[in-house]
Amino acid sequence: MNTETYAQLYAVVRLIFGISILFGLLGFVIAFVAQFEAKFLKYKKIGITLILNAIFWGFLTFFSYTKLYDSVRNEIITLLKDPGTTIHQQDSTFGKLSSDQLKKELIKITDRDPGHSGYGACMNLIVSNKKTKTFHIRICKDTQRNNDYWIFTDRYRFIEVDDEIGRIYSDVLR
Repeated sequence: MNTETYAQLYAVVRLIFGISILFGLLGFVIAFVAQFEAKFLKYKKIGITLILNAIFWGFLTFFSYTKLYDSVRNEIITLLKDPGTTIHQQDSTFGKLSSDQLKKELIKITDRDPGHSGYGACMNLIVSNKKTKTFHIRICKDTQRNNDYWIFTDRYRFIEVDDEIGRIYSDVLR
């Protein structure tokens, strides 16, 4: 499946999950009230079913979220490997680098353990490719790990500003 398909799937699953949370809360109330009377056993089963339904949609939402971000990361790596892709720096936060140097560094993007740190200084890039619209990539330095950088993009509108798509380890960026 392509990234747009994952995006649509994620949007639908997230909506259903939101609705199932409401039904899960209703199910919790029903199951709680039904436990006090033996004649309400049928309602207790309905309440438990509604709770389990919310848990199921929660797992499905998490699964579709991780698949979506893997797909976005892989798509960006594919775009960066394309010889027609150019990268322009909007600032020199981590030094002045050529488009090829930035591409070599960004291709190393992986899903890494976040640890217990945050991100600090950021450098903004504009990525251009003839096949796609121009989009932005933001590289932010980890506050605790030297040479560890967080990668963000606005390639898709459903990605929130602080949702990283991966990390790189770089000795080139300063």
